[in-house]
Amino acid sequence: MSDPTGIADRTGADYNQPMSNATQTAAKSAESGRRGPDVRSDCWVRVTPADSGGIAVDLKSKVESMYGDSIRAQITEVLGKLGVGH
Repeated sequence: MSDPTGIADRTGADYNQPMSNATQTAAKSAESGRRGPDVRSDCWVRVTPADSGGIAVDLKSKVESMYGDSIRAQITEVLGKLGVGH
């Protein structure tokens, strides 16, 4: 099965398999992407697993008013495909 997120292609990890509870609990947080004043079209993501509380998305974007709903929908879809739930 191909990786719809493209993450596994860059990391070699099998992101088609859901994370186990032990893996989610053991991880403190993970970050990916580039950000900063010298980076154009940047995308930076931080994921912090939790045992409860649901999925919280803190989106900051200059295009949020136009694309915020679409970006959030894509985030939810990818998290679902990765087996991340609330």
